[in-house]
Amino acid sequence: MALGDLSDRRAVLSAIDEFNRVGRDTFLDKYGFGRATRYYLLDRGMRYDSKAIAGAAHGYQFPDVGPLQSHDFSGGENTVA
Repeated sequence: MALGDLSDRRAVLSAIDEFNRVGRDTFLDKYGFGRATRYYLLDRGMRYDSKAIAGAAHGYQFPDVGPLQSHDFSGGENTVA
């Protein structure tokens, strides 16, 4: 499975909820991502590290496969848009 398989809005919202619950640093550490430097997901006026949210959301949508890791992303706008 890959990022292109992510299609469930609820999975993304679950990842955002987890991010808010545990905090940015804990969330990024848990999923093995660094801080975003350029691309963010905007939701309700808040900025989120887009790759980390997408990686975690993949795990919510596909629990048998799990979250995507940072090496599953090639980087840039096309990856996270």
